[in-house]
Amino acid sequence: MDKNEIYTKARRQLLIKKTEKERVARANLDKALENQEFKELYAKEKELIFLIAKAKVDSKSTKALEKELAETQNKISKNLSQQNMTYESLRPNYDCPLCEDSGIMKNGKYCRCLSNIVKQIIVGESSKNVQDLHSFDEFWGEKIKDNKQQTQLSTLKSFLTSWGENQKDNTKLVYICGKTGVGKTFITECAARFLIEKGYLISMISAFTMNKLFLEYHTAKIENKNQIMENFLDPDVLIIDDLGTEPTLKNVTNEYLYLIVSERMAQNKKTIISSNLMPNDVLARYGERIFSRVFNKRECKAFNIVGDDLRINK
Repeated sequence: MDKNEIYTKARRQLLIKKTEKERVARANLDKALENQEFKELYAKEKELIFLIAKAKVDSKSTKALEKELAETQNKISKNLSQQNMTYESLRPNYDCPLCEDSGIMKNGKYCRCLSNIVKQIIVGESSKNVQDLHSFDEFWGEKIKDNKQQTQLSTLKSFLTSWGENQKDNTKLVYICGKTGVGKTFITECAARFLIEKGYLISMISAFTMNKLFLEYHTAKIENKNQIMENFLDPDVLIIDDLGTEPTLKNVTNEYLYLIVSERMAQNKKTIISSNLMPNDVLARYGERIFSRVFNKRECKAFNIVGDDLRINK
């Protein structure tokens, strides 16, 4: 599901809720209108509201009309009370007064309530349960014994949070390398959770699974290829974990890795890659084309984490 489909789904959810609230309010009004006294008072209220608006346009005094309106509304309240109803029950009880549960405010901008529903859908669409991911709230940088490693991870944390907040940051790919256990997967999970909560559509995939999908794509029928490639191109942020641990398939691995990295960059979408491979290892394993894409300093940032195996120290 892409971003447009998610917003459509969120708007649909709001529309269902809005329609139901308006149906209840209309049913209450219809019931109240069965009372003849209320029916007459309700008609008079509408007329007075119109006359007040007209008087304001004509720059005439509305004092007498407003007094009469207040008296009429007071009588309506008493009548409704006798019917075991309230004035408020005649109007839709919208959850969001800013957009009246439409998702769009009067200035045409998306409302916060719509953004919250979009975020919930994104969490559901993400390839991992957000509650299972580590969070920057549990970041244990200060507990790391190696000062250099602590500084590197803290710097990376600061960059990733800033990168998620700053839409104008030109960085399109972040490459995180280091030996096993230095904290690469932990910090990418923290980044994934942070970005999900910021409303990004995230996909996390291991290099091994990615390679299997590449092979499926390579052998798939033409009509099925787009569906496979959507796994890599649709998410706002694609996180590839443990690049270099997958087997190299001739005419498959390098070609499609280059394709998705290049296409995502062209679409200004974010990619995070974690790997045990140092830059020279990437060059030797994947060749010049992929190396030049991943380590292009204008659009990519590389972080090399050195230090202890934190899983042993915990």
